Amino acid sequence: MLNPALPNGGVSEGGGEVVLQRRDNETCSRGGPVTYAPPGVPTRYGTARCAPLGAIPWSGTETSTHWNGYVDCAVRSGGRVAREVVAAL
Repeated sequence: MLNPALPNGGVSEGGGEVVLQRRDNETCSRGGPVTYAPPGVPTRYGTARCAPLGAIPWSGTETSTHWNGYVDCAVRSGGRVAREVVAAL
């Protein structure tokens, strides 16, 4: 979709297209900067999202136990997985 409010109508010089999207129309995030989980889901299933699948550890913003969804959490989660891997060696 071209947007006359943007330079070149939103088309980048490389030929790509800029897509404008309203967060408040998103089903999963409901307008927030991170995904949404109903009350009780993080406490009921919180440890399952961090549990390794066999020998494969999981790391990422959504597996953090503190402020999940943000870059800080990706770093915390990476540190957690690194400690788990070292402990398993």
